[in-house]
Amino acid sequence: MEKVKSFEGYFQLDDWFKEPVLCVFYLYLLFNFFFALFEISRNTLLGQYYLYMNFRGYLFQFILQSHWFKWSLIIISMLLILESFFKERLYYFLPHKWKVNILVNWFKWVIPFLFVIQIYFTLKVYGSIYNHHVPLWKWEKGFWILIHPIFSSLPTWLYRFLDIVYVPGWAFAHWLFLLGLISSNETFKKRLFGVYGLSLMLGGILHYLFPAISPIYVDRNYFNYLPSGLTSWHYHNYCLEQQTLFLKKGIEAFNLLKGKAIIPIAAFPSFHVGYALQIFLLARDFCKKWIVIISFLFLWLIIIGSLILGYHYLIDDIAGALIVYLIYSLVKN
Repeated sequence: MEKVKSFEGYFQLDDWFKEPVLCVFYLYLLFNFFFALFEISRNTLLGQYYLYMNFRGYLFQFILQSHWFKWSLIIISMLLILESFFKERLYYFLPHKWKVNILVNWFKWVIPFLFVIQIYFTLKVYGSIYNHHVPLWKWEKGFWILIHPIFSSLPTWLYRFLDIVYVPGWAFAHWLFLLGLISSNETFKKRLFGVYGLSLMLGGILHYLFPAISPIYVDRNYFNYLPSGLTSWHYHNYCLEQQTLFLKKGIEAFNLLKGKAIIPIAAFPSFHVGYALQIFLLARDFCKKWIVIISFLFLWLIIIGSLILGYHYLIDDIAGALIVYLIYSLVKN
C-alpha cells in the first residue's frame, strides 16, 4: 500500500537541502550576503545598491504591489471557488494537493528564488549604469549593415506582431510559474525554478562584468524602419527614464521608484532568448507535441524580434541560449 505523506512531511528541511539546485541557491545567497556586507562596510556605491535594493525595494514592495501578485491571488481564489462546486472534475486539471503545494513551494522554491532575482537586478542596475560598456555595436557592425536591407523591408504588421510577442507575450509566459507553484511534479519545478534562477545568477554576474547598451540606444537612426506606437518604444523610454534617474540621483532613485521593477539598459546576455529556450526545453520534456511546436515558434519569434526591434546583439542571443541550454542540461542530468 502506498504510504500517504503527512502535511508535516512536506516541510522536512533535510530533504530540501538534499536538492542540489536549492543548495546552490542558498550558497549563492549566503555569498552575496557577506559580499553585500563587505561593500556596505566600505560605503561603496555597489554596497549602497545592495542595501537599498535587497532590503527596501524589490522583494517587499514590488512583489506585493505588482499585478502579478494581485492576479495570482485572484486566480487562486477562483480555483478555490470552482473546487467547492466542481471538486471531482477540477482534479482532472489540477493536482489533488494543489493548495498544500502552494504553501510548500512558496517556502521551498519561491522565497530563495525571489532573493536571487533581487541580486540579479542589483548587479544589472549597477553594471549597466556605472560600468564601462562593451562596444558590441562596433564589433558587430558588419552583421548589422549586411542585414539592414532585410530588416527595413518587412511589412508594418510584422513589426507590430513581433513587438506584441516580444514584450507582452514574453511577460505573459511567466504565468508558467503559477503552474509550477501548484504542481506536484518535483522534476518540473526543479527545472522551472532551478534553471531560471541559476541563469539569473550567471546572467547578473555577466551584466555586471560585461555591460552592453542595446543596439537601439547606440544608433537609433538604424531602426527608423520601426513604426511608431510600438510597445517597444514605451519600454525603451521607460528604460531611459530610469537610467537618467539613476545617473542624476544615484541610490536615491530606489526611494523615488518606490519599489517598482528596475529595468536598466543591459543587453548581454539576452535573458528573453534564454527564457524562451527554457520554455521550449520544458515543453519538449513534459508536454504534448503541439505545445512543443508552439514553444519552438515562440523561441524563434523572440530571437528574431530581439534583433529587429533593437533589443539585443547577435552575441547576446547566442550567449543567452547557450547559458540556459548548458544549465538545463546540468540540472536535467
